[in-house]
Amino acid sequence: MIRQNLYRYHAFGLRIASEIPMLSREPEETGHAPESDIVIEYGSLDELWAEWSAESEDKYLVKGNDVLFRIAETAVYYVQNGRKITVSPVGEPDLDRIRLYLDGYGISALLLQRKVLPIHGTAFVMNGKAYVIIGSSGAGKSTLAKALLDLGCEFLSDDIVPISCAEDGAFVMPALPEQLLWEESVQALGMDSGRLHPLYKRGKSAEKADPKEPHRQKYAVPVRQLCRKPLPLGGMFELVKSAAGTEPSVQEQSKALQLKALLRHTFNRALVPPLGLQEWHFTEASGIARSAHMWRLERPADAFTAPELASLVMDRGN
Repeated sequence: MIRQNLYRYHAFGLRIASEIPMLSREPEETGHAPESDIVIEYGSLDELWAEWSAESEDKYLVKGNDVLFRIAETAVYYVQNGRKITVSPVGEPDLDRIRLYLDGYGISALLLQRKVLPIHGTAFVMNGKAYVIIGSSGAGKSTLAKALLDLGCEFLSDDIVPISCAEDGAFVMPALPEQLLWEESVQALGMDSGRLHPLYKRGKSAEKADPKEPHRQKYAVPVRQLCRKPLPLGGMFELVKSAAGTEPSVQEQSKALQLKALLRHTFNRALVPPLGLQEWHFTEASGIARSAHMWRLERPADAFTAPELASLVMDRGN
């Protein structure tokens, strides 16, 4: 039985009613949600996990259109047919840790179930269109997006970018109004980390961390310049690190390279084969590649160049 008093959000093109807060700050609304597209609730999944995991040692367990996965010392997550996510905490994990995997792996699995392409990146608005920055973890996507917001762009999404194809092109949907920034980016952008919500750490101070890895802290940064409506895709930028000492650069990509990048940077792409979505995945990514240009942005690995990169991006949107 789901509680009547729920956190309510409108994100990823969906009306969400959740027992679990999905933002580090206060949610958009609380109260009874008579109509919702998806429901997120706490529940016991011990028996279900024991049954499914006895049949397979895969990281993600898939039956039909349902997905079950477990994050050590955090929770078991059960994502059902694009309609419901049940979360069963393991031990007494920090709420931020539960939310981290819910907002990432849980929501991306649900979007795939609904045949909405979840791209690992960040999206912003420039001249009335949506632009997406994609790249590997640590490339600097969110940092570049923050630099663009400081130049007057609006925010659409961070970490997961939901994209759908329609007859008149590809559209990007807004997500939750929050960015995730590493401590070094917060400092380089001149922000006061003492006024931000720390999410999690990597390194020597983190639980069971690699002792050789330096301490790193990530923060949740609230966003006020939020666009709340789907927008047509104007273009994409793949951000990559280049050799130390090089200058920031930009180069337009071919459609073939663009398609490869979209397939590679699909969030939770390991779920595509077991969900039987290979053909849909290729078709959807091909349609997105046809609808917009993509540029390759290179930045030196040893320097903070977000302002210079932002200038290169703004030039492409004008």
